[in-house]
Amino acid sequence: MMIFVFDPNVMKATRIFSAILFAAITLISFSGKAQSYGAPKLPEFVFQTMDGRPFTQKEVTKTKTSIFVLFDVTCEHCMHEIESISKSYNSFKDVEFYLVSMDNKTAIINFLNIHGKGLYGKPNITVLQDFKPEFVQKFRPEKFPALFIYSKSGDLIKYMSGQKTASDILKALKK
Repeated sequence: MMIFVFDPNVMKATRIFSAILFAAITLISFSGKAQSYGAPKLPEFVFQTMDGRPFTQKEVTKTKTSIFVLFDVTCEHCMHEIESISKSYNSFKDVEFYLVSMDNKTAIINFLNIHGKGLYGKPNITVLQDFKPEFVQKFRPEKFPALFIYSKSGDLIKYMSGQKTASDILKALKK
């Protein structure tokens, strides 16, 4: 016959060891499945223009570098990023911008009239509403604002997360 003696110190050490082991196994098992941000190829999508027309990836220019900016009209960082792009608009004549938001069209236009003065209506600026929404699932941003630079052939050149300046974007374009 075997008699078990429960030592409180051994029990505490066993619980601590078990917790550490569980954490290590969890980290190892998820390390290969870590979220990768930024779709490596321009994904298929259907957004809407401000006049309600469907806009798909097939309409993205193939003659210029494309920059997709995901923004939210209530996001302070988005406000600053769009203001910076607006102030440096003349430096971006050789790229095509696609400004995408999940907000309603009125809010998007109001946001751009305040923070993106002069952007709305420019020939290389396309403003889109992600009405389904599908941007997050397909482009895989980490947070707002998110900026994706795609080559003419649709390959991801650079993914930038969080508030950036026009200078940061221009540096990424030169690489």
